[in-house]
Amino acid sequence: MIKNGAQIRSINIFGSNSVLVNKHATEFLNSQVLRVLNIEGEVGECFLGNIKSLGQLKFLRIDNKFSASKIPEDIEKLQRLETLNVRWQCLEKLPASIIQLQKLVRLLVHESVRLPDGIGSLQALEELSRINLGIQSVKCISMLSRLFRHLRELRVWQSDPDATCSFMASCVPTSPPLRQLVLNTRDLNRVGPQISSLVNLTRLRIRVSGEAGNEGINILASLPMLLSLTVGLLNDKNGDSGILYARHAISRQGFQRLVKFHLRCWREAAVEFEPGAMPMLQRLKLELMARCQFKFREDEVEALEDDIRGAAAVHPNRPILQIQRIRQDWMAQGCSRRPSDHAIVEA
Repeated sequence: MIKNGAQIRSINIFGSNSVLVNKHATEFLNSQVLRVLNIEGEVGECFLGNIKSLGQLKFLRIDNKFSASKIPEDIEKLQRLETLNVRWQCLEKLPASIIQLQKLVRLLVHESVRLPDGIGSLQALEELSRINLGIQSVKCISMLSRLFRHLRELRVWQSDPDATCSFMASCVPTSPPLRQLVLNTRDLNRVGPQISSLVNLTRLRIRVSGEAGNEGINILASLPMLLSLTVGLLNDKNGDSGILYARHAISRQGFQRLVKFHLRCWREAAVEFEPGAMPMLQRLKLELMARCQFKFREDEVEALEDDIRGAAAVHPNRPILQIQRIRQDWMAQGCSRRPSDHAIVEA
């Protein structure tokens, strides 16, 4: 039995304990002070339908990977809601009434979710996560471009790379307050000019499945406030491996504020750092294909490791390296040529 349920301000329930939510729902659904409701597990539709009575609720998270619980159609009654996290709910769409939540700051959804066309009405929204642009309507994408003016964090998750380019090109060509960005693209050179306008960006995670030549890399290197960068260079569907020009060099003027650099490269490529590049670097992690062929040659892997150790030794910050070799036979299913070894280097 829950005593003084009407005075509860925060509820966090995990796993099988979620049955308590249904059993004692009437004891706190009339609460006038509940601010946080964090549920990991299955809850009844009846309970979800009555969330609207929690008029003071500011934080709502529903995490149920095994059941697609529906968001109440009248969720607009939660006028004080600031965070809605249904990231692990495989929903088809969000209710249209969500655009009336004018205090909503953070919206985290699963990549299967279609957003309402009026999403641009959420003027307080600062964080929008795991959006699949490929399944959104044209009108919705237009409204998302309007949101771009005041978003501080945007995660575009597993979208079609061409859709990402179109979206970025449609965004307002001014300097938005965006601090963190996650996206996919097929051509870094195409999306680069839009990224260059993000002068307040501090964290960037980008997956490139096609061209990432000198121009695109240099645009990233010129972002003035960038502190953390993760770049994934992937094989595209056509098996093209020309993702970086041979012996592509990051210039000495590049990444002047960067503290953390993580490169994941699943194809043959060469990266060089000119003396003076990344002067503030503290953490370096490289995941590189040492050799993408059927027969493994250990001497080439050792040569790669020696080169990396030598480069780290002359860096003014003297990063400590951790080198790990991983046999990548399991990657054969995802690579047109079977890679035999893969080096992970982390400073």
